[in-house]
Amino acid sequence: MTIAVNQSVEKNTLSSTITATGGTGDRALIVCVGSYNATFQGTISSVKLGTTNLVQAITDTDTSDGFASCWIYYLLGIASGQTSVVVTGSNLSVASSDGGVYIAEVSGLALASALDKTASGNSDSGPPYTYSSGSSGTLSQADEFVIGLADGVTLSNASGWTAIGSANGSACGYKIVSATTAQTFNGVASAPGNGAVLASFKAPSTNINKAVAAIASML
Repeated sequence: MTIAVNQSVEKNTLSSTITATGGTGDRALIVCVGSYNATFQGTISSVKLGTTNLVQAITDTDTSDGFASCWIYYLLGIASGQTSVVVTGSNLSVASSDGGVYIAEVSGLALASALDKTASGNSDSGPPYTYSSGSSGTLSQADEFVIGLADGVTLSNASGWTAIGSANGSACGYKIVSATTAQTFNGVASAPGNGAVLASFKAPSTNINKAVAAIASML
């Protein structure tokens, strides 16, 4: 099975209801949280799909102007029929002007050891002002799902990425890639104080083997 996004949505609340997850058995849930707090460092104690905890892939905080924080969490082989996503923590703001919770249900990912590359970075020089996760480095395989998140001050969507929701205080987007080219999640901001992260997730190696076999059969 090839990688596909079954649903993606932006929420501006820590407790969200999504379309019921599918039942094919190879689906994953990826949750990105962007939060800004002018005074206190935001923390996350758990992200849950129903009663099951997701795993943190990467986090980053820019502290040059308050606390602009980003997290990516994921869960592989999710159960079907799940509709509740809850983020628990302290000093979090996910209002549309400050951050957001971005949720993607993805099929076609490996059921184990899917997380491949992560990157994080802060961009505070300028003008012009930007945000950037920095480079992932070369991906381990060609068939991967890559997602990026930035939090800061009036951000644009990242060019070349499929946006989840509307960029403002945070921006989120994804790619389904077919080459091992290094990835960077970056874009334009209106002021300094911006952080960004990305994570890539592998398809099962059988996907690649099928593609190789198909190409070989045409030679």
